[in-house]
Amino acid sequence: RYSTDDDTQECGPGQETFKDEEAANSDLEWLEELYEEDNDDGGGDLALGADDGNKRSYAETARMFKLRRNQDQLECFHRQKEHHVQKAREELRLCRRNVDSLLAQRMNLEKELEQQKAKDDSVAVFRLRAQHKQLCQQLQNEEELEGRIRTELRQREWELIKVEVELGKVSMLRQEVQEEEELFQTLKAQKAATRLQQERKVGQNLQHELKLLRDKQEASLRKEEMEYQKKLEEGKKYQRIAVKYLNESLKKKRAQQQAAEKEQQSQELIEK
Repeated sequence: RYSTDDDTQECGPGQETFKDEEAANSDLEWLEELYEEDNDDGGGDLALGADDGNKRSYAETARMFKLRRNQDQLECFHRQKEHHVQKAREELRLCRRNVDSLLAQRMNLEKELEQQKAKDDSVAVFRLRAQHKQLCQQLQNEEELEGRIRTELRQREWELIKVEVELGKVSMLRQEVQEEEELFQTLKAQKAATRLQQERKVGQNLQHELKLLRDKQEASLRKEEMEYQKKLEEGKKYQRIAVKYLNESLKKKRAQQQAAEKEQQSQELIEK
């Protein structure tokens, strides 16, 4: 019936403390990234309002996460020790009840044994003495078990007291840790909002640049089209001038040819 600490469920993976530790580790990773960004751009995003007006260091903020994790682990450990003590007390109560029951049985058996001795019933006396011996052995075993449980209970109660003392020390820092954690979460939200705003601004700038590029390309295409139309009109104009010049040249040449023919005919007539 007697159990040890192995019977209880330890604080470990799968419980709230482990989840809280994962969350704290995630926050620490985010904090490292944030400090790297802050050092790169020289900004003041991490001015968490320390009492001396200086920017809170990474070590100070990381200490807050460590305290929070220690609190959670210590509270889980305290619940575990309380469970051990309660279980040991219940086992002691059951063992004490068994001892009392065996004592009552032994008392009744001893009375019956005296009665059978008075009757000089040797068979009954022999049987009762055997039962008495067996009962005394059971009683001895239960009393030894009771002693071990009492010793273990005192040890567990002492361990519980030590945990409660440590928990009391840590609890004094609970308000400070809570305030720092709220401050950190506020910073985290502000940083996320700032990053989102920056990403939106980058997106808007990119869209603006793309629009400018499209407008520039469209303007360039319009200019090329206008220049092409201008050259086309000039080409047509020069073509008309060339055709006109060609026609005039042909007319002039025909006129000269006709004049030459007339002069030749006149010369032929004179010669005749």
